[in-house]
Amino acid sequence: MKRKVRSSPKGRTADPQALEDVRGLLGDAPRRRDLLIEHLHRINDRYGYLSAAHLAALAEEMRLALAEVYEVATFYHHFEVVKEGEAPPPPLTVRFATPSRAIWPVRNLFSRTLPLEKRCA
Repeated sequence: MKRKVRSSPKGRTADPQALEDVRGLLGDAPRRRDLLIEHLHRINDRYGYLSAAHLAALAEEMRLALAEVYEVATFYHHFEVVKEGEAPPPPLTVRFATPSRAIWPVRNLFSRTLPLEKRCA
């Protein structure tokens, strides 16, 4: 009996833009399975979350099953996994009060240096 040849690959195919993003982030790093968590960290650190498209692209790039990549990403609580069709989380803004009671976003924290006693108060 002859088997039918599939006209398209089985499962989710990676978005070309996401695949390019992942390849750019990984650079020359080896694509070994023991580096999966490190690669997930790179994507999560760059975008602030892991999208379904980036997970599929990483699975394809590392030649792993998408289910395996998804399981690892959802197992660890420090990864923010965004399912297909969901909006990504808003960027985190940490606010603190200065001695003049003005509220500054965290991006301004490093542009202004307060005396140590004021920072620890």
